[in-house]
Amino acid sequence: MINVPAEQVTVQSSELDPVEVVVAQEPAAEFSITTYEQGLREDGVRTARHASEVGKMRPAEQIKLATVAIRQIISPVFEEKERASPESPDYTAITEKYWQRASRVSAEHGAKDGYELADYFNVSESRSYYAIKQSLHDKYPDDSLGNDLLDTVEAYRSVLAINPSHASTIVCELISKGRGEISELASHYSSETPEAATRLALKEFLDQSKTSHLSEVLEKYGQGESVVKALAKQSFYPQFNAKESAPLQIAPEDATAIMDVFDLQNKPYSRAELRMADDIAKMPNMQMAMVTVHERLIEMSENYRADHPERFTGDLTSWSEIFVSEEREDGPPELLPNPKLMKAISNNVLPAIAGTLIKRGDDVDGMTAEDITQGAKAAALTYKLLQAKIGLFGTNASGALELGDITTVVCPANAVFPRYLMNYLGSDYQELVDTQRSRQ
Repeated sequence: MINVPAEQVTVQSSELDPVEVVVAQEPAAEFSITTYEQGLREDGVRTARHASEVGKMRPAEQIKLATVAIRQIISPVFEEKERASPESPDYTAITEKYWQRASRVSAEHGAKDGYELADYFNVSESRSYYAIKQSLHDKYPDDSLGNDLLDTVEAYRSVLAINPSHASTIVCELISKGRGEISELASHYSSETPEAATRLALKEFLDQSKTSHLSEVLEKYGQGESVVKALAKQSFYPQFNAKESAPLQIAPEDATAIMDVFDLQNKPYSRAELRMADDIAKMPNMQMAMVTVHERLIEMSENYRADHPERFTGDLTSWSEIFVSEEREDGPPELLPNPKLMKAISNNVLPAIAGTLIKRGDDVDGMTAEDITQGAKAAALTYKLLQAKIGLFGTNASGALELGDITTVVCPANAVFPRYLMNYLGSDYQELVDTQRSRQ
């Protein structure tokens, strides 16, 4: 069992780890990641985000402590300095070995039933903001909260000339900072049901934001990159009066709308970027580079396990994004690479690589190791795809759905994994290209 005293939890800030995790500093408090993850399983949920989506929220402080605890567990694996791959690898053999193990990972851990390895290497244009926006507009009526949320995101996107993911982040942060104001607005609708009062209050709050805050931001920061750089400033958002806010009782369809629109934070790419990313994903050299990167990470994990067997006992849920442990009759458990990682890289990193090529007016034939490195960096820093704001939804004593708070969830590998990709993915790809050219 890993206990993390709250007063000892700190997060080092760096270029690739821009999120400050703030936790309660209670000297006597202890947090057990084992107990936390056991509670998730008992509730039938995989992550804090999944728990929120099904109305089984975890307290924000627990989520932050869990993030730090898991980060402390997995980060040492990424510290290996030596490149752990043979000089002349047989990439076909590596791919076959990879899939023989990865195909045994179940859907419970994010793998896809019925998929072959090639199925993980594709990127759909349906992930573009414009495709999602159209789908959500078809889903939500004109007078719904979902439509108002979408219109607010679009207003910030178009007026400030920023990426829709950044516009969504602004709307999320406004709701988070303004929960006291929203609660007070809801009290003005005392003749309505609690769910209707929350809906009307949110709609009024969003309308106020579009007419006042948006104008202030435009006047103060202008458009484009200067707006994005200002997002982290406290002065970017209105100074709401500090008010205590009880959980807001909310209708299920409104909770779904909030989750749908909040999810736009993780959809920053254009159709053109996604289309080119799919071309990159189909390139045999890129597929082999991605598999090699994952296999090296498994090897590094096995080396770490050999040096620290005490850290690989009991529940290994914390590692499931990298590998799934499978028991064997003799010897230690086998570490099966989770192919979900291939899909995550395809969806989140390859479009950023495409973006670097499009900006320079190039195509996939001109892709270099440096483009790949810059894409991995942009996915983590510019678009912050390893973190997101979520609404913490739960149920009250009477079984009604509530929005308790809004918090930021950060992937525990937020710093180390992008840096790992920057170190290896581009160089592995380039090595494959150079080897192929030398044989021609």
